[in-house]
Amino acid sequence: MGLKDDAEIVGTDTFKGLDPVISTQITRMSDAISSGGVDHIMLCSTNPGAASAVRQIRAAGIDLPILSGTAMDGTYWVEAVPGLKDFYLPSNNLTQNDPRDSVNEVTAAYAAKYGAPPATQYAYLIYGMLDMWVAAVKEAGTTDAKAVVDVMNGYDSFETTVGLRKLSPMLHIQTEIPMLVTSYADGKQTFVKEWDVGMPIPKEVLYRLAK
Repeated sequence: MGLKDDAEIVGTDTFKGLDPVISTQITRMSDAISSGGVDHIMLCSTNPGAASAVRQIRAAGIDLPILSGTAMDGTYWVEAVPGLKDFYLPSNNLTQNDPRDSVNEVTAAYAAKYGAPPATQYAYLIYGMLDMWVAAVKEAGTTDAKAVVDVMNGYDSFETTVGLRKLSPMLHIQTEIPMLVTSYADGKQTFVKEWDVGMPIPKEVLYRLAK
């Protein structure tokens, strides 16, 4: 999955996350689709507003593939959109049937303790940070925060229980790790393929720097 060289944004619109109805935006979306050139929709939002938006888009008869971000990861919200399909997003970890055994071991331990797997990828992120913390404490020979963080900031390619991680003094956000593209159907989130950005994210985008 990646952008084609001739990919083009043919239209944009906005709504507030707590807007109960986005019929105006859907009307404009339908007009853009009918005029041609639209092959998918990118929905940048968070739940519960995002799930409501998806439900309204599908109820309007718009069945184009919808792409979204990690904020919609997990299946805890899919009952809000009965029959959801052709919906895709990237995830760090899958809560069921992750392609990595180490992640599935975390899932199994979590389910044994709490009676069910995690509802979203965000339950896994701490495991990667703790793996790095343990290694850094051993290397630094102390639990002093500054000394440990100095070591962690040198981890350029650190393999953790939940995947590759990289830290630097300027950046702790993971911008280069491979993501798992997932699809939704029948109330399940399924692994499609591994994908990475393949290029540095511009600082102006990452930090929203004023132009």
